[in-house]
Amino acid sequence: MRLPSLNFSRKLATAATKKQPFKVVEVGARDGLQNEKQIITAEDKVALINRLSECGLKSIEATSFVSPKWVPQMADHQEV
Repeated sequence: MRLPSLNFSRKLATAATKKQPFKVVEVGARDGLQNEKQIITAEDKVALINRLSECGLKSIEATSFVSPKWVPQMADHQEV
């Protein structure tokens, strides 16, 4: 196993301490639900999204515009 060089470690430490803006994107309503075996209703998905929003999240990926044939959980994307 090769250890990282000291120079690399210094760069990493410097990058970690710099205050740079970042964006948190919640994807649970999209990625998290698409693999569930039991279909979640649009009403429940909207309730989840609203609760996530109430937590202060600014960016929430709510659904995916994909074929219901391939991802049945997203069949109600227009309603959500």
